[in-house]
Amino acid sequence: MINTELEKYIYEEVVPRYREFDDAHKEDHALTVIAQAMHLLEGRDEWVSSHECTDPFWLTAVDENMLLAAAACHDLGLVNGRDNHHLDSGVIIRSDSRLAQWFTPEQIEVIAQAAEDHRASGKGSPRSIYGMIVAEADRVRGRTARSHACRESGFTVSELDALTSVFIKYKVIKKRV
Repeated sequence: MINTELEKYIYEEVVPRYREFDDAHKEDHALTVIAQAMHLLEGRDEWVSSHECTDPFWLTAVDENMLLAAAACHDLGLVNGRDNHHLDSGVIIRSDSRLAQWFTPEQIEVIAQAAEDHRASGKGSPRSIYGMIVAEADRVRGRTARSHACRESGFTVSELDALTSVFIKYKVIKKRV
């Protein structure tokens, strides 16, 4: 179950930071990665249970709150430019005192590592299931993300547009000009 105070912080304070980034990394990108990460978690749980999976990595319990934070914060390092944004995101996550309200230092470290490990051009594999999920969720972009989100969520394009309008209305995201 997602902590409502964390959720409020993510949607009212973290996601709006994406307004300042390049066109491929605006608020809709953050929202798409969050939605995809949660969807992948749901799909993973269904797959594991239906395939009698015994691999310890895939059986690792995933905290939805940690996944929400990792997905939402994965690109915050873009504030310092693109080159090292994944590493800068980790620094930003580790220094975010608000996250300490909901997470232990160990959990914050896992969230930061997930952001550091999400980059497609990264040299190694993600260090945790959180990094794997966020990296995969981040690979869906632009129109592909929208059509994929519709297909996977069961929402029609109109319903997705209506949901986006609600986010804009309540100032969760800013309408693009």
